[in-house]
Amino acid sequence: MTNIDALTAASLWVAAHMLLIWFLGIHVTRLRMKLGVGTGVGDDPKLERAVRAHGNATEHVPVLLVGLGFMALLGASPMVIHILGATLFVARLAHAQGIQVLDKGLPPGRAGGNIVTWVVTWLIALALIFNFAGLISLF
Repeated sequence: MTNIDALTAASLWVAAHMLLIWFLGIHVTRLRMKLGVGTGVGDDPKLERAVRAHGNATEHVPVLLVGLGFMALLGASPMVIHILGATLFVARLAHAQGIQVLDKGLPPGRAGGNIVTWVVTWLIALALIFNFAGLISLF
């Protein structure tokens, strides 16, 4: 049985993350145009960090959104989908902001965004594994 409300919730977070990745990509494009850098990052640390913010989002977000979609299809409640989707979105925003800070060390947004992304990754993966194994229903 398809859970339309959960799929609708998942679609909101798919759209939000799509726009986040788009904005990060536009930021890279603007910097490239401003600096006259066609490919790579040249010698500009700001461009390098913008490229990594965009790249990191494209490395993590798509598979997590697939997992969120499968959770919705398998019967997760809309509330669970919203909690995981919103948490991931805030984490990715924090990471994107934190990675672009030019200070030395590890900015809190970057570290926190990474840690929360990893927690959401584990929660989605475990929910799907447990559902498959019939061990526990988190939905």
